[in-house]
Amino acid sequence: EADATWTSIYKDTPAAIHGVAACNGKLYYVGSGLIKSVDEVTGAEVIVAGGGKTNLVTTTASVKGTSVALGPMDGLDCYDGKFLYVAMKSVHSIFELDLSNNMMRRIAGTGSPGGPSGSSGSTEGTSTKITYPNGIFRLGDDVFFTELTGARIRKVTVTAGTTPKVISVAGTGQTGMTNGAATSSTWTRPAGIIGYQDGATINLYVMDAQQLRLITINGGTSTVATVSGASGAGYAVGPQATAKFGVTATMLTMGCNDKFVYINDYTNMVVSRLDIANKIVTRVAGVKSSKGRQAGDGLTTPLGNAWGITLSGTDAYISFDGQSWITKIKNL
Repeated sequence: EADATWTSIYKDTPAAIHGVAACNGKLYYVGSGLIKSVDEVTGAEVIVAGGGKTNLVTTTASVKGTSVALGPMDGLDCYDGKFLYVAMKSVHSIFELDLSNNMMRRIAGTGSPGGPSGSSGSTEGTSTKITYPNGIFRLGDDVFFTELTGARIRKVTVTAGTTPKVISVAGTGQTGMTNGAATSSTWTRPAGIIGYQDGATINLYVMDAQQLRLITINGGTSTVATVSGASGAGYAVGPQATAKFGVTATMLTMGCNDKFVYINDYTNMVVSRLDIANKIVTRVAGVKSSKGRQAGDGLTTPLGNAWGITLSGTDAYISFDGQSWITKIKNL
């Protein structure tokens, strides 16, 4: 378990903070129709997108980030210090922000909910309907995302110089709880998603926030299997097969550094960590069912209803549902 120290790095932020992402010595977060960056050292805060009038759903062109009108957003990811990816649930779309020139574009979604018409093949991103995107992260040339109410996991290919394409990864669009072949698996409310690359194979971890199961998608075999939470809701650490979570609704995002998966347990008000190799789940921050914002040791200091999580070296940043601050956990 971690010897962590809490630090509230800023307080006067929008009440509805969801996705957070760290890169380039900056912390990015979404809230109140804006994407902001905060310098991790100085605390200087800048709006990088939102607050404008251009609706990206009506154009396929790239537009200056601060000229764009943004609505409610959930997942946020920073890739290679060069791009931000955001899941905008209100218009059922995925957006990319180029940090080198602050230009933003829509890469998937049409503004209306929907799913693939019986095919798992690739379709042009900006003409493909998706439904309530939630979790999001990029690995290589693929931006993976979950569809919270669409019961699917899909990806957008963003290879330089090509048109973004949407490809189905897992799920039929029908709700259920079926493992096995990824394309015929069923989900209820897939939320947080993260993964890592093992040679040529990409392995994904997804939390189904209604079934309260942590699920893996093996990219080599294209199969789905339950890692933790098969025995239902609750709170338990230890061997991954018997671990339990109390996440509800959409309140979950995840972080991974190839060895661990970090999970915000919204209901139990703790952060748990899965050791991938040793198959053990431990509590690394927060006190079960206790809410607070004071500084102190990570394992004895109350946390609250954690929503977003991102890693920056050995530190983590946590956002909270309906709260106006983001907490830093040192030495995670």
